[in-house]
Amino acid sequence: MKLEATVKIERLWSERPGLVRTFLEKRRHWERLATEVSYTLAESLKMREIQYSYVSSRAKKLESFAEKMDRKNYSSPLDQITDLAGARVVYLYPSDRPRIEKAIEEDFEVIERVEKTPGQDSQFGYMAMHFLVKLGPRSSGARYDDIKHLICEIQVRTVLQDSWAVLDHHLSYKQGSDVPEQLKSQLHSLSDFLRKADENFDHLRAQRLEYQEGIRRKRDDTNLFLDEEANMDTVLEYLNLRFPEMQTAGSDHHLSSVLGLANEVGYRSLTEIDQLLKRTRAAREALNERLPTRYACNHIHRAVGLVHPELRNDWFSDQQRELITELESQVVPAEIST
Repeated sequence: MKLEATVKIERLWSERPGLVRTFLEKRRHWERLATEVSYTLAESLKMREIQYSYVSSRAKKLESFAEKMDRKNYSSPLDQITDLAGARVVYLYPSDRPRIEKAIEEDFEVIERVEKTPGQDSQFGYMAMHFLVKLGPRSSGARYDDIKHLICEIQVRTVLQDSWAVLDHHLSYKQGSDVPEQLKSQLHSLSDFLRKADENFDHLRAQRLEYQEGIRRKRDDTNLFLDEEANMDTVLEYLNLRFPEMQTAGSDHHLSSVLGLANEVGYRSLTEIDQLLKRTRAAREALNERLPTRYACNHIHRAVGLVHPELRNDWFSDQQRELITELESQVVPAEIST
């Protein structure tokens, strides 16, 4: 703890010991409230399939409380300070904000909402949406009696807005007048760059969704569909088409790893992957009877192993390698499979 913070805590103890004791006694309630709010938020976002980076919670520490008391004159601080309990949603795309706000409004009793923009509250470049909330009607029962009347602050900001807030905190520039003249233009440029980057990420996602929809439409024309390059989006649709009863992959990383292996040995289009699977069909079916897999992308993984023995030591377990070696004779030569 910094010396300055220690001095402020000691001063507060000296001047208002009863307040400090009450704060410390009640802090566990704010901690419970913040945890409950963050849990509800995370579950709500998952249910609505809203992508986010993280949801966090915290109860204000004595150090922060003393610092705030030193800066501002409160007559009844435990009632007037509204961020004694706090939760934060850091999400990916600006266009998701209305859906996040709707989730908050439906899940909590909203007391106040404030959009923080550069210059507001004299914070240089900071942007976010802040909500003051109480637990909603679904949080009922004896376990909530100690916290249902308390207020929690929810901060809603994008990943890039969150990055700015972290950097801004370390720079310690809270308002424009704090910044040396020779740095102001750079900070303004950086703030504007991050805002535009947020917009560009939104645009990029929209383009990807449009691309994915175009790929789905092409599935009805097999030749046109198979002409596509092999990437995460096209391979995902291909696997859904070829193995409709199976889960495509254990995770995005799983699918990416298998796709990377296929690309490494030259399978860069859906046509090439399709031909590979046709050549290895009998061997893969026999392999699956003896060593079942629940993921469709593993059929590509096994097909590569059946055709490329040089990869077996690095990419397959001992059991897989033994079975693949035993069954490789069932692979159809490339010139015949077409």
